[in-house]
Amino acid sequence: MIAHILRLTGWEWYKLQRRWMPLVLLAIMILVNQIGFWGLYIGYRTEAFGPSFHTSIGNDDEKVDISFNCADIRGGSIPPEVAQLDEQGRKQALEQIDVFRTDSCAGYEGNREAMRTGLTLPYSLGFSLGFSYLLWIMLIIILAGSAMGVEYGWGTLRMALSKGTGRWQLFAGKILALVLMGAAGLVIVAATVSISSLLAALTLPAPGDGAALADAGEDRLEVALTFVRLLGKVLYVFLPYMMLALFCAVLTSSAATAIAVTLTYRVVEWAFVPILVNFFDWFQNIADYLPGTNVSVWLGPEFPLGNTSEEASVLRAFLVLTAYLVILGAATFALFQRRDIAGARGA
Repeated sequence: MIAHILRLTGWEWYKLQRRWMPLVLLAIMILVNQIGFWGLYIGYRTEAFGPSFHTSIGNDDEKVDISFNCADIRGGSIPPEVAQLDEQGRKQALEQIDVFRTDSCAGYEGNREAMRTGLTLPYSLGFSLGFSYLLWIMLIIILAGSAMGVEYGWGTLRMALSKGTGRWQLFAGKILALVLMGAAGLVIVAATVSISSLLAALTLPAPGDGAALADAGEDRLEVALTFVRLLGKVLYVFLPYMMLALFCAVLTSSAATAIAVTLTYRVVEWAFVPILVNFFDWFQNIADYLPGTNVSVWLGPEFPLGNTSEEASVLRAFLVLTAYLVILGAATFALFQRRDIAGARGA
């Protein structure tokens, strides 16, 4: 039985990989991640947006212009113009430098260290998977809707079932193939970002002492386990939306309708729910049980758009997403089991 499901999964995988859209979206994801990664690297190395300070000290006719930034303070260098001042002027300049170091550079150095950390493994994996899932989830919705809807439209579903393929085996094969497609795309993107992290680590300083990182991953097992955990979290948020697309496809027997309904819901949830929450306090009670809100909590601070609130309950988010998955999965399978399969009718 398991071997039969795996054969069906292999056939569904073969059909999915022959479509051009997964390759196009995969290329876009890789490009976006690389642009974001190396843009962050350039920003870290050049300190283009770091704070700087300018002052003029001295008499009206003998003012000395002094400029310095956080890189100067980090390196322990004093602007050479300070030596041109008298004792009172030097004292005033050093006081201003100390104030600048305390008020501006302290926070900036913390942000800069966060940038450095985000460029190294395993932390760069969270950023790559977080940005990738926003685009890849749209592909999973499209593939899920078409994987079932097209079968109805072309009449191939009736042909497959007439050859003795069980409905639940066929259903399970499609789900497994879709999950594998989602995982494969994320693994490829994460692999490209990992290579970039290893290359960047050759020139990134280690925390605190400025020495070059000899091993960007520090602990390969830790990196591998972190990646598996993050990948699992991202794949889990795919499942409710994938099931919604499959349910709409079985309900309407149309790929186009299933894709349109699910994508519309996803966009409305992403774009308008935060607006409604800001305008109506009572809507927060509804938003707390919507998939999108719980996806953000489930992903957490390790991902770019994850919820960072300490009050958010990850367990509750997991239970809500699981409830959507179970309800939609059961409803889809029950409907698929009972529905008569007609001949070709068009997508």
